[in-house]
Amino acid sequence: MVELTLGTLMLLIGIVLGAIGLFKGYRTKQTKNMMTIVTIVLIGLPLLSMAGFIELPFLEQQISPATQAAVSEAPTPVVETTLCPVEDTTVTLSAIDKYTATASGGTHRYRICDSNGCSPAKTVSDGGTLTASPGDVLEVLFENASTTGYFSVAKTFTIPCAGTKTLYAKVVKNGSLTVKAWNTDGDKIDGSSVNQTLGIGDVKTLDMSLEGQYQKEFPYGFVVVIEYNKSAEDDVILHDENGVDLPEVSVPSVYSPSYGTSSTTKAYEVPAVISTDVVELRITLDASDTNNPGSGTDGDVKLTFYPKNYFINEDKGGAIDGPAAEDEDNVATRTGAIVYTLHTQ
Repeated sequence: MVELTLGTLMLLIGIVLGAIGLFKGYRTKQTKNMMTIVTIVLIGLPLLSMAGFIELPFLEQQISPATQAAVSEAPTPVVETTLCPVEDTTVTLSAIDKYTATASGGTHRYRICDSNGCSPAKTVSDGGTLTASPGDVLEVLFENASTTGYFSVAKTFTIPCAGTKTLYAKVVKNGSLTVKAWNTDGDKIDGSSVNQTLGIGDVKTLDMSLEGQYQKEFPYGFVVVIEYNKSAEDDVILHDENGVDLPEVSVPSVYSPSYGTSSTTKAYEVPAVISTDVVELRITLDASDTNNPGSGTDGDVKLTFYPKNYFINEDKGGAIDGPAAEDEDNVATRTGAIVYTLHTQ
């Protein structure tokens, strides 16, 4: 496309008019033709510009770079949303078995929170309903901190703009836990013919494993209490499969020692056990430097696994707390601790 500036156009017109001036004394046919050309130029150029064949910048509106930037950076208008027309929402609380998709039964605990705080907690049976308002925050403890059956699941929801809403969680039961350990010869310790030999000053690291039951879980792991006779061992340490020490925690108050005045206890956090997946561990036995654990001194090591679960902390105004092995009153959050004895000789 040809671009004609104002100066260029004025020059062309000047040339044409000058030529006409040369012939102003002659009223000839040529002079009339010149006038016709000028008329065509003055009328035709704007028409050609409008059609897009040429550009006449002086005929277009000029916008400064600053103005263009201001236009491009102008905020997008915000469209006001309409208020939710729903005043009350009927909420159904439902829990299902993670593996079988069957209803869990039991009860669920909830409390409704808004800008003014949280209301007192209430409970509803599985599949039961409650009434809330869109925008409310609903804190739910499915299975209501039950110490048996299904483990609890804590969730927080925001009530949507709807007349009805079902809120659910997948829950699991614990089943059994199988604990195994192997001596340094690679034989599984059975407490009778196969044990771990310990002598004065020995430091032995053994392989261990935890295995759950099919379609059952210990979803939050354990706090395991290790108890040993301080006359037989100087220390016992629990590691993950790579030999890294597991996190050490306080011994639950619910635990009752077995070795009396010779007892030493310590506790570790152990990972979750999911269905029949195997959790590999390692345990180090550091024998006494003065007493022979296998000669008249009981060198057996006792491990007690406390499953962790959610609980209601009344010291915090009934807030959902955990998962933990015991509540604020030193009561176990789950029944049925699992005990395993690692035998030495």
